[in-house]
Amino acid sequence: MKLSPNIWYITALIVAVALGFTAGKMTQDDPADSERNHTELTQNDNAKVRSSSRRSYDNAQARSSSRRSISISNRDRSQDKKERDISLTMKTLLSRLERSPMASMDFDGMFEVWETMRDFSENDVLNALSSVEDIKTTQLRMSVQMMLMNRWGKINGEAAIEHALQAKNQQLKMTGTMGVFMSWTKENPEAAFDWYENNQEKLKSGGGIYGGMYSGMIYQSLAKHDLSRAMTQVEKMENGRQKKTALSSIGQAVVNNPAQLKKFLEFLDTDDNAPDKQEVMGTVISSMAMQDPDSAKALINNIDDPEQKKQLTTSLMQSWSYMDPEAAIDWGMKQSNNDEDRKEIITSHLHTWASQDDDAAGQWYDKQPDHLKSDTAIESTATTLGYSQQYQKAFIWAERLQDADTLKKTKQTIYQSWHSSSPTAAKAWAEGKGKDTLEGIDLNTATEALEQILPEPSLDE
Repeated sequence: MKLSPNIWYITALIVAVALGFTAGKMTQDDPADSERNHTELTQNDNAKVRSSSRRSYDNAQARSSSRRSISISNRDRSQDKKERDISLTMKTLLSRLERSPMASMDFDGMFEVWETMRDFSENDVLNALSSVEDIKTTQLRMSVQMMLMNRWGKINGEAAIEHALQAKNQQLKMTGTMGVFMSWTKENPEAAFDWYENNQEKLKSGGGIYGGMYSGMIYQSLAKHDLSRAMTQVEKMENGRQKKTALSSIGQAVVNNPAQLKKFLEFLDTDDNAPDKQEVMGTVISSMAMQDPDSAKALINNIDDPEQKKQLTTSLMQSWSYMDPEAAIDWGMKQSNNDEDRKEIITSHLHTWASQDDDAAGQWYDKQPDHLKSDTAIESTATTLGYSQQYQKAFIWAERLQDADTLKKTKQTIYQSWHSSSPTAAKAWAEGKGKDTLEGIDLNTATEALEQILPEPSLDE
């Protein structure tokens, strides 16, 4: 049975939220701290035991035979009670969480669920998974399933991944597989990689919509653990597309480690069979831009090939502009004396800046020489603001257009977008404050064009 497009969308959203949540929580666990805490507690407990052992010895001996028979008879009941407690606790927590308006994004409630399950055994995980099946809210159910499978992957990755891939429920198969890989590749990357090497086809076919992305995840994890092995393994690959994914993932894994990055770039430069080196380098630069733009700029400045340098400059700006568009555009403009290149930079990135701070972007743009301005840049910026529901700001930007026909068309597009989402508000503005702005624009034509592309209402609605 195929899942509906809405389910695929929900799955992607849940994966993004749950991965961020579980990854954040998992990275808080420091094995060294846990070991120290365990040692300290053990030492304290041992001291207490030694101080009281003499007093309790005779009493313990007297009670031992009777307690032994009682403990044996109670053992099974104790285990049953534990399982019932897990099921009841989970159902209580999830029932309360399900009543939350945001459910799977209620992080306070999700933290409480995580704290409950973080020490689960394999049997506890299985017991809790059955409780999750009753959750009516799809997003919440998928998030908690991923968290449980994430816990299982930390305990026994191979058993967990096999369970996920054999699940009849397609949602559990997808979110479960992802949850397992998140913890397994961190806890034991060598074992996870060995399993992956022998089960790639099973993973691709059973991992659902995300089946093809595990190659990148596994190589990124292995590279952080053992870069030499990761590069040796990728060198043996024959599949060009898969090899490119693996190389890009390795590059992303080492961007924050200068020594390893240098080693990887040297490997990439000497591997004559590496596919699309430029694209792989673009991925590396984009990752660096999100974390350390200065290092990315330094790397680009050391490249001699003008065409390669230009392409990587574009890659850097595409990522950097989402975080600091002003700095990205200013730097990009200084990289070339060619007016056409500089004009293209404005056209490509001005709308990103305006979406974040239209006043600052507008002031900067107005100061640029006329030969670097273009109606293409303005139209792109105005329509982008319209699509992001900043309609009045979009109309202000549209007024900068020089061509009358482009101005009219852009205003109609913005009004169509507004009318489709809030017809009453759009009409009220058009008849009031926006009357002068929309003078000469046939609003009926704009709304009729919109109605033609909208689906006919169902008779059942």
